[in-house]
Amino acid sequence: MYYKYKVFCPYFGRLPSNFNLWLASCSYNSNFQFIVITDDDYKKYSIPNNVLMIKMDFVSFKKTVQQKFDFKISLETPYKLCDFKPTYGYVFESYLDDCIYWGYCDMDLVFGDLEKFMPQTTYDKISHLGHLCLYRNNSAMRECFKLNSNSKVSYVDILSNPMHFGFDEIGDYGINNVLIKNEYKIYDYELYVADISCARDGMVLAVYRDDSFSPLWGTRIFAFENGKVYSYDLDNKITKKEYAYVHLQKRKMSNNVINVGDKFLILPCQYCEYQDVTKELIINSQDKHLIPLKMFRVKFTALIKRYKRKQVLLALTRKRNKRNER
Repeated sequence: MYYKYKVFCPYFGRLPSNFNLWLASCSYNSNFQFIVITDDDYKKYSIPNNVLMIKMDFVSFKKTVQQKFDFKISLETPYKLCDFKPTYGYVFESYLDDCIYWGYCDMDLVFGDLEKFMPQTTYDKISHLGHLCLYRNNSAMRECFKLNSNSKVSYVDILSNPMHFGFDEIGDYGINNVLIKNEYKIYDYELYVADISCARDGMVLAVYRDDSFSPLWGTRIFAFENGKVYSYDLDNKITKKEYAYVHLQKRKMSNNVINVGDKFLILPCQYCEYQDVTKELIINSQDKHLIPLKMFRVKFTALIKRYKRKQVLLALTRKRNKRNER
């Protein structure tokens, strides 16, 4: 069967508790093929026709990636996969056929009508964020990660170092800056995404603009309804808005949906069976954790990672400068 979009999703370890809901949301996007590479047992799940499951352990996956490069890569843990995301079109080129776009995604998502929010004209890359991102399926974009962005850190430095650089999103060395410096067009698909802040209670949106996130406050919940994702915002009255998908990063979510049908609710801490959305439901579903504690934990962890990354970047820069002086 022909698919316009092919989306890779390597996932190692136990599949997440929301995997059945993720699959259900995939099934409505019939022009997308989702290619899941995993070492977990998926036989108990009902796999939609547009989801291709590939059983592969992490060691074999690393070998597959290594075969495409003439230098030793560093891929010791699944966490490092974020830096390899922009290489998937190159590494897994044999799966692409004549699709229009290839890309990658995460599993802490519930998809709505993805194609509804796609651009009317062709872009080189769709979205600046790495939880769902698409690239044009041509030789230039399959190997765009090799391009120079005028950064002193190259893709070889990134893929051969165990540090997590965030190559799929951030930095002057990141894939977005690489493409911008080389005059490729990126579509702001993230404007249609409900990206839930992991640093705040409730369902505060993290809105991405100009390389930074700002909070969009509100009392809200979300619902998956017949292949679409909606927010229900409470502000004197209930306002319903459609999104391409909802992203629930670093958030503990219990899955209380027994029978996955055409509808379910997405609350701050759980997925649950669908019911009519009322003012009382929205108010009573908001979690009551200590917001400052959660923010401190997330921000402190991010600060430590940023410091370690900075030290590695400085070391790589010094090494490159010495090499250039010879």
